[in-house]
Amino acid sequence: MVAGDLCLKIWPSRIHTPILISVPHAGVRLPGGFHERVNHPDILKLQDTDWSVANLLSFVPELGIPLQAALYSRLVVDLNRPLPTEEPLYPGSDRISGVVPLHTFDKQTIYRDGCVPDEDEISERIRDYYLPYYRGIEDHLGRAHQYFGRSLLLDFHSIRPVVKAIREEPFAHFNFSNRKGLTCPDVWLEKLGALVESYGYSYSINDPFLGGNLTRRFGKPDQGKFSLQIEMNQDIYLDYANKVCGDKLVIMRVVLEGLLDVMALELK
Repeated sequence: MVAGDLCLKIWPSRIHTPILISVPHAGVRLPGGFHERVNHPDILKLQDTDWSVANLLSFVPELGIPLQAALYSRLVVDLNRPLPTEEPLYPGSDRISGVVPLHTFDKQTIYRDGCVPDEDEISERIRDYYLPYYRGIEDHLGRAHQYFGRSLLLDFHSIRPVVKAIREEPFAHFNFSNRKGLTCPDVWLEKLGALVESYGYSYSINDPFLGGNLTRRFGKPDQGKFSLQIEMNQDIYLDYANKVCGDKLVIMRVVLEGLLDVMALELK
């Protein structure tokens, strides 16, 4: 296990598959001076964090699968958003924040007046936090592809059961997305859905999430490079204090191992 300044890397002693797991919204660290700039103390609760997802997946090195997770909060930089010069993930939509967000999911303004990051600071955050995360993924997937002839990025996320700024109804237990067939075969998502459904969980495909920038960037099926996003409803593994619920953890590990087994078989 390597915990650098920017991200946590949990690497197995031997890599057995071309799979890499990414958890870009796991971070809770904030840089010096950030606290004094926020518009309201509630911002520091970091409610949009993908709580405990990295811990939930910490067993994957036992399966020969490496994991990379962010240590800094998505309020500092959102690693799953495109750069300002790139095409938006959802053209015409105002629900998606930028690479340096100014509002939370609940439309709370993050910064006090006069404290909003300017273009220079945004560029610095991209340089210091964003680009190193992408380089880490690119380097590993490149080696995996060279060795195995293919690669797969599994980008894991979680979300509160209801975020009314996105939709009024509760989210499915699992959302699987591949940018509507652009980053991996649709049948893979259908097989993942069938597996979680067999355990009593609901699922959706590309609804409401299509997959973020990491999925878009590293999914090139015509080159044997695949990616997909897995979004979990936090209700299936957390209690109300945002702590992993022990009685849910056992079944979640079984389900997650099953998902990884499905993907490993598809890559053979």
